[in-house]
Amino acid sequence: FPSHDSALLGRLGFEVWGLDFSEISCARARERFPEFASHFMCGNALETLLCDDFVDVTFSKGFVGCFENDDIVRILSEQRRISRNYVVATVHNAHNPGFKEYFNKRAELDLLYSLRFFFVEEINELFQSAGLVPEVFSVGKAYQSGEDLLIREGASLVEVAKFIKSSGLQGIKSSEYLMVAARP
Repeated sequence: FPSHDSALLGRLGFEVWGLDFSEISCARARERFPEFASHFMCGNALETLLCDDFVDVTFSKGFVGCFENDDIVRILSEQRRISRNYVVATVHNAHNPGFKEYFNKRAELDLLYSLRFFFVEEINELFQSAGLVPEVFSVGKAYQSGEDLLIREGASLVEVAKFIKSSGLQGIKSSEYLMVAARP
């Protein structure tokens, strides 16, 4: 669903575009965030129909975890094509067995939780297969510390980005996500 993250970044002053394959999701996004309505598009992440170098950065949150490796590489290759600077993605962290088990239990009742979890080596290989140079960071420590605390306290995006970069993979066993920032 493109609206939440797109609207948040838009309100911070970034020009954002949200993409979803579902007309229903796009319509809801336009209703919920009318100030960004013209920037919510329906389309296929494998073939966006956007011009080369259309955006500075592409961002996806957990999205690639819904696909098999071949399609992940195709999606990342498309993001590389339309991005001038970075392809950024978060994926569920397989180095945190407790978080993975939580999702597995929830998936028994709700297929929304039936997602792939990735190890650092795995996600690096997928990004590299798409012609990208990835850097991986562990993020999302149950909203209790790290970047989550900085965000709640009103830190700027620059401050949060510096913190994430300096932290690297510290806390990988307890973080919920891996964030990949990759250059074409």
